Amino acid sequence: MAISAQLKVFSMKGQEVYRKELIGKGQGEVQLSRSTFAAGTYIYHLVVDGQSVISLNGNMVLVRTDSC
Repeated sequence: MAISAQLKVFSMKGQEVYRKELIGKGQGEVQLSRSTFAAGTYIYHLVVDGQSVISLNGNMVLVRTDSC
């Protein structure tokens, strides 16, 4: 049973730009505000009990337009 979980978001330079402690068990949802991030590509990791859950690593691309 997991004791702790975090969602971490990194820039393509490897700088951690966001961290969210996840509370509760089972499935969940995290909503990110686009105002938190500049336009660009980010890498996110789900970290459970200090270990990155490799199957959930992925890329997130944020595109900003003047209408946003």
